[in-house]
Amino acid sequence: MSPHCPISQEKADHSATRIAAFFVFVAALVAAFAPAPWLAILLTIDFAIRGFTKSRISPIDYLSRTAVTLLRIKSQPIDAAPKRFAAKLGTLMAAALAITQLLGVAYAPQAVAVLLAACAGLEAGIGFCVGCQIYALVVRRPTMAGTPIGEES
Repeated sequence: MSPHCPISQEKADHSATRIAAFFVFVAALVAAFAPAPWLAILLTIDFAIRGFTKSRISPIDYLSRTAVTLLRIKSQPIDAAPKRFAAKLGTLMAAALAITQLLGVAYAPQAVAVLLAACAGLEAGIGFCVGCQIYALVVRRPTMAGTPIGEES
């Protein structure tokens, strides 16, 4: 879990986010070893939906929520803001993966895909969200006025 205060009232299900991370982990590994720019493009779109909208049309989000229901996994509500930030970072990583694959850049797609898989694997395996940790650092960073970002009165 992330060491930060809630910034919004919006909640996410930690169980579903871990299952979603598993799907991303698998997709990133496939993209690392198979020249599949279409997969990286789909990952970019999916991350963008989850990171920049409140829509529930993300295929990975739908699959993970369905898995939670079918497997009868108990819901674990957590603050959604760090997860949304992590999805935005995922959008950037997946876009970098797609672009480097489309341009045929040597080794870069594999490096980006392995980094994405590592971040997703940490979330899926042990519930450690790298993007959430970065979010906590950004939110707690003091501004010129001395108040952390997101905690203005």
